[in-house]
Amino acid sequence: GHCLVPHEFPENPSLAGWVKRQRHQYKLFQKKKQSFMTKERIQILEDIGFVWDSHEATWRERLEELLQFKKGHGSCLVPSNYLPNIKLATWVKSQRRQYKLYQRNLSPNISLARIKVLEEHGFKWEVRSDSKKMFPECVISCTDIQESEADSDFDLIDELEEQDNEEGFMDTLFDFLQDDSDFKAKTC
Repeated sequence: GHCLVPHEFPENPSLAGWVKRQRHQYKLFQKKKQSFMTKERIQILEDIGFVWDSHEATWRERLEELLQFKKGHGSCLVPSNYLPNIKLATWVKSQRRQYKLYQRNLSPNISLARIKVLEEHGFKWEVRSDSKKMFPECVISCTDIQESEADSDFDLIDELEEQDNEEGFMDTLFDFLQDDSDFKAKTC
């Protein structure tokens, strides 16, 4: 087991709410503001592996998945619609988008430290269609969508929504569909 409870946890919403309150109280405690959090509570939670920063934990988890991908494929060029791990594909695209914001000083959610970590592992910020050429078997095509077992577009959307996570998979997917000229050129 683990103590990385997501922000939304339908299986146990009261647990998700409690964890969210603990994280919030911890932030207040760190800022020396009024908080119900104590050093003793912090120690008890840390002893069981409580995750204070779920975003950082998720980022580290995706980084490990990226390194496993690199080990198996020889590069960090994860296709933007890599079917074996769509969460990784979404995360990689998000890192590239955040890097562009970082370059423009537009309040990115990526730090210089994270940029350096990714670059140390050979991460490329500009790739265009290189990964699609390298891994054609992992790319969703219009034919795949047409031949899917989904009875309608709504079934396909439902399947994609099931893969949604706190990183905003659906937002990223829709951004991709709106701004990817390769996709528009191949639209069915």
